[in-house]
Amino acid sequence: MPVLRLDRFSDPETIRRLDQRLLTEFLAPHREYLLRKSIDLDAPLLEHERLVELLMNPGPDVPDVLVDALVHVHDCFADEIAEDMMSEPEVAALGIGPDATALDVALRVWMFRPEILRARLAETIARRQQSFLYYGGAAAERPRTGPNTSDAVLQRVQNELGQWFEKNHFGAGCKVFAFPSGEQTWFVVRHGQRKVREPSQGDDGTPSTELFRPQKYDVLLYDRREDWLAVHSGSKRKIALYLKAVGRGIFGDASYFTRGDIFTLAPLVDDGSASMNCQDIPGLERIRLVEVHRSWGGVHQEVEIRKANDIFASLAARNATLEYGKLTSAVMRVQFTASERERSVTIRLPSSARYERNDDSELIGRWLARRGFVKRRPGDEAAEPTRAVA
Repeated sequence: MPVLRLDRFSDPETIRRLDQRLLTEFLAPHREYLLRKSIDLDAPLLEHERLVELLMNPGPDVPDVLVDALVHVHDCFADEIAEDMMSEPEVAALGIGPDATALDVALRVWMFRPEILRARLAETIARRQQSFLYYGGAAAERPRTGPNTSDAVLQRVQNELGQWFEKNHFGAGCKVFAFPSGEQTWFVVRHGQRKVREPSQGDDGTPSTELFRPQKYDVLLYDRREDWLAVHSGSKRKIALYLKAVGRGIFGDASYFTRGDIFTLAPLVDDGSASMNCQDIPGLERIRLVEVHRSWGGVHQEVEIRKANDIFASLAARNATLEYGKLTSAVMRVQFTASERERSVTIRLPSSARYERNDDSELIGRWLARRGFVKRRPGDEAAEPTRAVA
């Protein structure tokens, strides 16, 4: 069976700090399984060490519903997540007291409103992703409002995706979550993968084999300002599926997102150090170019890599400029106003961007478009990028 990682439950003190009555209520549906593992929920004193040992090594006979509960509670009992959930009317209606810890909150929400915790986990996973492929929209003018993410619309997308997953042996059904955030909307697709077979060993030492279907989360990010869809998925076939399903289900056109040639590195040569100017983007303090890759092609597929703490400063010290050539990728170090340390951003042609934190994507996307790193589309002839001044 797949490895179950529940590091936050590895300390008996964490379990002791829980509301014990709440913990017993949470575990009650799995009383028979726990008894087989020598854990008696009716005992005067719960064996915390034994419970931790079981949570860290549940064995192949652990009930699937318990695994589902533990994974969601484990990944959603951070203080900031608990605080956000407590502000939701549905959670406030549960009557959670002021003395409840973050883990207490996660347990009670799972017991009474598990769909809230499922959505929180999907959002947490979305915001962990750092690398995306970008695809431009086909609208003549950029949308003035965000996409329609009503239940009916998401259900249409979900139905189309679910049919494809089942037909291609990824298992029946999937779930699509949507999380609007300013000018951006995050979409998370939870689905199964092809079955895998792994060796296992029973409690009696007997070797065996487990056949199971892993779960996967893919992440899509739509930016209304730039009208592009960024996709995080390891499969080209699934990327094509998402572009069509989102295009058809939300934008009314299956071919809406077909333009994959998004980025250009020409401003590095045309504007030099001025292309790093970010003073007109609130939230950005400073950007410096630290690495560029240039492809020379040919029989030997030669690639030249130039690195420096600040490439433009280094060139200026030698009275040199960045030469023309086939630039294929660039790495910038960005100082954000709200951060003490710089974070890197990597742009790879034609359409890939990688961030240290995906929350950086909105500001960086705005800067890339403003400096001309985003190629203009047919409807943008009159909208010249703002040329930077050093």
